[in-house]
Amino acid sequence: TDGMFSVAKILELISKSGTDLDTLNDTVENLFMLKENIPCPKELKGQIMRMFMEENTQHEQQLIDGVRLLLGGYSTVLLIPDKDRNLIHLNIETKSKEQSEELMTEYKSKVEQYLSTLNY
Repeated sequence: TDGMFSVAKILELISKSGTDLDTLNDTVENLFMLKENIPCPKELKGQIMRMFMEENTQHEQQLIDGVRLLLGGYSTVLLIPDKDRNLIHLNIETKSKEQSEELMTEYKSKVEQYLSTLNY
């Protein structure tokens, strides 16, 4: 019901603003997202998350359900430990596919390096 209410409220506000959905869509930034699942034993997830936080202190971080690095602009890197499976989820979001692919390569290799350091 929350989702339905939200959609109805958004449509109401669009109607009151005198604009249409196409115009509104043109003003919103389009972002490109990549997702990767990295195998990680449950007993190492906490250590991997701590290493990730400590190595990236130069970036602003949000620590809600994982570690989100705010790289500036609309670029973010999010590392989330899976609650049930032996995985860590790496999500990259930027304005371009190329930038997302570069960041995915960089941060995936960092996480894999942490795992190799811990002899996994």
